[in-house]
Amino acid sequence: MWNRFIILFAALGLLLSCGGGGGDQAAIAFAQNPLMVECDAGVVDCGLICNAAWTASTKDTWVTVLTPDGAAGDALKVRLGANTADGDRNASITVKAGSAGKVLQLVQLGSAASGFVSETSVSIDTYGTGTYISINTDGEWTYTASTASWLVLERKGPAALGISADINYTGKSRSSSFTVSSADGRREAEVTVTQQFSNEKFLASTEYGRRLVYAMGTYISSVSADSYRQLVDGVQSFEMSCKLKDSFGGDTGAKNRNIFLFEVDMTKATIVATLPDDDDTKINSHQLMSAQLPALQKNRPGLTVWGGTNGDFFAVVDEVAGTYKLQGILYRNGKCLKDDFAQTVNTVFAVFKDGTARCMDQTAYNKVIPNIQEAIGGRQHLIKDGATVGFTDGTQHPRTAVGTSADGKTVWLLVVDGRDELYATGSFSVSYEVLARILKAAGATDAINLDGGGSSTYLVREQDGTFTRRNKPSNAGRLERKVLDGLAIVINK
Repeated sequence: MWNRFIILFAALGLLLSCGGGGGDQAAIAFAQNPLMVECDAGVVDCGLICNAAWTASTKDTWVTVLTPDGAAGDALKVRLGANTADGDRNASITVKAGSAGKVLQLVQLGSAASGFVSETSVSIDTYGTGTYISINTDGEWTYTASTASWLVLERKGPAALGISADINYTGKSRSSSFTVSSADGRREAEVTVTQQFSNEKFLASTEYGRRLVYAMGTYISSVSADSYRQLVDGVQSFEMSCKLKDSFGGDTGAKNRNIFLFEVDMTKATIVATLPDDDDTKINSHQLMSAQLPALQKNRPGLTVWGGTNGDFFAVVDEVAGTYKLQGILYRNGKCLKDDFAQTVNTVFAVFKDGTARCMDQTAYNKVIPNIQEAIGGRQHLIKDGATVGFTDGTQHPRTAVGTSADGKTVWLLVVDGRDELYATGSFSVSYEVLARILKAAGATDAINLDGGGSSTYLVREQDGTFTRRNKPSNAGRLERKVLDGLAIVINK
């Protein structure tokens, strides 16, 4: 074990022979200088190479020279006391042969961290780029898992431990530590890992916004404002004004666009379909979403409504009589109120009786009908099984959409509003492709398009129980449009 630091090399030609021709020609060398040894007490071969008789001495009390003199080719050996301190310590051994002399610097490693691992303080960049440390032992070693979920440790071989991290969206640097130990329990080192933070590629001011911007890549070039609110445990609301590039149709330049996004944990909250006055008989009527949500809250005192958006597309049946028809299906409280579709393009968002949710096409819908608790119709599929659907239509409009996670336990409700002729800020709207990319960046693996244009509505519950419309519809005067149904985020009291 002691000899693992000694590097042997051929001495031929290195040393001069003694005697002859007048004067000493003794030569002294060491296989390694300085020589590093471990913390344990023991005997060390110093790796002396000398072609003449020599003497050795030291003034350091923790080193005992066992061979104070020797002939050419003899080994110089010393006995070391154990280093019980954490830090390394140094000693000097002087070797003389005739008029020649040389000093060996000897470094004994500390009893804990020093020397056992190559680094005890590691820095990782914002994006979690991996690095590694070396473990300086011939025997087996183990490491303790860090309590920080963002830190990733992986054994890379017999003497290396890989260290990487998740992307740091937090807005500040963060640190954690772990311990490396020898299998025999004699060596141990605590390693501290610090991950830096830089907002260079994130742009946004909130952690949620940074995640979204980074996942969107080059589509978002700047963020002028972003805000995040946890309305209640399980319900988050995020808003962002940004310059968003939409290269799939219309104006392809980076324009101001406004994003509104609910994220709903379906294990803590759920989503129900709304109708005017929360009345199933009014399925062919229309009403502002800012009236549908309060009606739902009033009619169902066992629920707390935290927000919602508009829902399905609809057609006018009789404008004078005020009758309309939804394009897709509708389920409320486990009851089917409408079971047909206007076209094959129509899709479904459903909440099942087990509390999970899913966005799907008509084929998938037909297989799960008995399990549906709440459902509304939509149109274009935006994301299917984790992949955005290819679109040839790049038309830009204000839009509403809904997305679900692979396990059905998370739902995202998205509104992107705009239209420049009604927006003094120069806000445009988005294509299906960019709408899909926003939901995918948020985490959705399936998503469908809901009614957009002037129907797009995003409402949030305030502390006093009232509802505020956060987006600005594209209708004349930016007034809200009456719609047939919608989606409400609720929690049982």
